Amino acid sequence: MKYLLLLVLLSVHASALTSESETKKKLIEKAIATSNHSEFSDITMLAYLKGLTVQLKSQSASGEQIDYEKLKSKAHKDASELAAQYYSQPEIQTALRDIYSRAFTEEELAQLIDFYESDFGKHFMQMYPMIFKLKIHMEGEVIEKHLETLKNSNENPNTKE
Repeated sequence: MKYLLLLVLLSVHASALTSESETKKKLIEKAIATSNHSEFSDITMLAYLKGLTVQLKSQSASGEQIDYEKLKSKAHKDASELAAQYYSQPEIQTALRDIYSRAFTEEELAQLIDFYESDFGKHFMQMYPMIFKLKIHMEGEVIEKHLETLKNSNENPNTKE
């Protein structure tokens, strides 16, 4: 009788784990779908910057008047398309599911989805690409300033620090 009870309890426990796992899988899929990874990735930013560079060189070489808004819009569109293609690859989707599975509990996934679907979450998602671009620009300025300081100190080794 003990073994039968133990077997029933194990079956119920295994069933509960399976249903939790399925619930978590569904939450992970929804969180990934609502997170818009392709807009915030390094791939998107690199493609955007490369697109801007290529277009600027092309327009500068041809002597055309440069329409910066049009240039930025095309670079953003091209970068978004490239990132969307990248993030739709099965191995990338599998990796994202694994990352989310390890990083978040079911409760945290539900909260993340609630955030993404909230008015503030949607606003944040719209603003984050601009914040990300400004952050990269700011970091570039800091690095450039730091490199100039290093260059000056290397050129004048007698300077005391």
